[in-house]
Amino acid sequence: MCSPPPVGRSAAGRPLSSSTSPPAGRAHPTWSMGPMNTLNSASLVNKGLELIETHLLFGVPYERIDVVVHPQSIVHSMVTFTDGSTIAQASPRT
Repeated sequence: MCSPPPVGRSAAGRPLSSSTSPPAGRAHPTWSMGPMNTLNSASLVNKGLELIETHLLFGVPYERIDVVVHPQSIVHSMVTFTDGSTIAQASPRT
């Protein structure tokens, strides 16, 4: 699993400072979302929930799940099977 980003980053991944306004901190470079969704995305809360969902829905042990954040938001999911083949869901931004 990837390490979470350092505390004090905006939704776009830029460092926050004491002069950063809440709207600037919530500005997401890829998606237009409401404040709560943007906060969950920036803090990676959604990735934690997706990890739990994968474990519970598909019975995959946590140690076999890797969380990867695609910076351009093009790859949405990817599975590598025991035979070594990989299937990914990817779509460009529209």
